[in-house]
Formats: sequence, C-alpha cells, structure tokens
Amino acid sequence: MLITASDDCTLAMHDLRVPGDSTVVRRFEGHTKTLWGCDIRYDDGQFISCGMDNTVRMWDPRKESEALKVITSHSNPVHCVEYMPDGNHFLSSSRDRCFKITDAVTGVSCLSQAAHTGHVYKVSFNAVTQTVVTCGADSCVKLWSVKRS
Repeated sequence: MLITASDDCTLAMHDLRVPGDSTVVRRFEGHTKTLWGCDIRYDDGQFISCGMDNTVRMWDPRKESEALKVITSHSNPVHCVEYMPDGNHFLSSSRDRCFKITDAVTGVSCLSQAAHTGHVYKVSFNAVTQTVVTCGADSCVKLWSVKRS
C-alpha cells in the first residue's frame, strides 16, 4: 500500500500490484486546502495527513469515509507528519514554529515544543538515540531529546 497527498486536497491509496496505468484503489477526501504530507503506520492500520488547512487528519485505510479524527492543535499550516516507531504516537511540524507529539489513538497532543524562529519544515524521530530532529526556515537543524518510557 502507498498513500499519496495532492494539491487537489485528496489522498490516494495505491496498490502497486494492480496492472495498468492507474494503481489508485481508493481516494480520501476531507482536507480543504493543499496537502503537504502523509505517513502510514507500520501495521498499515492507520495513516495520517497534513496540509495548508492547519489540520492533521487520522484515517483508517480500510474504510472509505471521513477521517477518524481531525486534529486542530497547530495554528498554521502543517508541513510534515511522521509516525513514531511505536505506532502509538506521531510527530507533526508547522508554520506555527512548533513540533508536536500526538497520541495516535486519541489525537491529543502529548508535547508541544517551540522549535524554530520560523516555519518548521520537517520533523523526524531517531529511535536509537530517542531524538527528534527538526529543520526550519531559520536555516537551523535542531536535535531534541524526547526519551520515551
């Protein structure tokens, strides 16, 4: 399974085993502006998306319906989303200069960290060092210790 995000506010699920020109097997709608990112949880049981509408949305790939949850904890467009290795949490980064760690079941933010003096374009987690890495419009790359129990 592959999920792609698009300028037309939709997500497409692809089955790369499907022969022919179109591998799209399902579309997901709900965002109201351009999408900038998406990620699939390790077990393929959930995926998340983000974009210019200031939201992160949680989806069930087995259901053609609206998002499971719409998370509005960022105050500006959201550039990046990424599941943490445990699959129980995900990271998001935004133009609001913050990154967040959010519970992937409840949608509740567990941590909100002011990270840069400008937009935070990318956020990623290193499981070995228990470190979050961010990069921002301020031309900085920063490392954040977030030891998880």
